[in-house]
Amino acid sequence: MQKGFKIAAVAGALSIALSGSAFAANTTGLNFNGVGVNGGTITYSGTGSVCANTAMWNCTVVTGGDSQNPGFVQIEVDPSSSNTTNTTPYIMTIITDPTATATNVTDASTYSSGPGGVTNAFYDMNFVPMSGTNTTNGIMGQQGINQINTDSTTGDVTKSFDATTNLNTGWAVINNTPLKLSQHVNDKGDLSNAFDNFTSGFTYETSGTSGDSPTGFAMTIDQTTGLYTAGQTTPASGTDIASFAYREAQGDK
Repeated sequence: MQKGFKIAAVAGALSIALSGSAFAANTTGLNFNGVGVNGGTITYSGTGSVCANTAMWNCTVVTGGDSQNPGFVQIEVDPSSSNTTNTTPYIMTIITDPTATATNVTDASTYSSGPGGVTNAFYDMNFVPMSGTNTTNGIMGQQGINQINTDSTTGDVTKSFDATTNLNTGWAVINNTPLKLSQHVNDKGDLSNAFDNFTSGFTYETSGTSGDSPTGFAMTIDQTTGLYTAGQTTPASGTDIASFAYREAQGDK
């Protein structure tokens, strides 16, 4: 698998001072769905996105989102007058690989193939309450890396790697797992010849109301290896596959 993944990390987000009534931040209605990228331009109103829900949220670009800032945008997300479940205004920051093309950056299957049949892409998204809100510190964030190798003749995905991190601290832990990590690797080899197929998956998540003091955790590890002949999508027989599974949990998980 090729190396050299690009990784972006956002230490903070733009904060704008507000005056007037205080608010209580929570995660109701917030998500990272429906964000795409094409030619460095980020779209953020796709199916299931916060900004597509115009009955509940009003979205306004604060900075970025143009050719001068490829792969970067910050959006003011204000609750509408009919939004009674989450009345806090937020800043949503989105960073993506400006060279990538995808209709949904969190879904590896929606990326267009890159040069040589290899797609390398990353994204970083987060919500923070706007200053002036009556809430604890914290952030609701998600980061991801995707690498996809595609057979130039058949279009089949021969190798893939994805890793996702969800980090929720302070106010964002109200309805969320404080920390969730996931990673998947799939190596199908050359589909036109006999090959070994290897898949591996790992997840780790914590529970509790504070990222600093988790009340439990759960971990899963799965690995599968199978022997295939040319053109097969399943092993030749039941003896040609081996699997490993591991589970661990503590506390309230």
